Amino acid sequence: MNIVRLVLEVSRPIKSVDILSMINRLSEVKSIKSILVKFDKISSESQSFILILEGDNIDYNIVIKTLEELNISVVNVIEIKALTS
Repeated sequence: MNIVRLVLEVSRPIKSVDILSMINRLSEVKSIKSILVKFDKISSESQSFILILEGDNIDYNIVIKTLEELNISVVNVIEIKALTS
């Protein structure tokens, strides 16, 4: 399965890694070509946002592992677009 678009609702503690650092880490994943962040909710303790990743053959497990390493939780998988052969 060739995942070309992955849309996730994610949440991070306010005191964790900043958004630009997260984007930088995700850009190191070779299959990701585009990263879009849409901010959703901000509270005194956490920030929720929609993360839209586009690329070729995105490895879902590597994306989740990278986010977990940054203390970012996946709240919901909103969309997965995959191309078939």
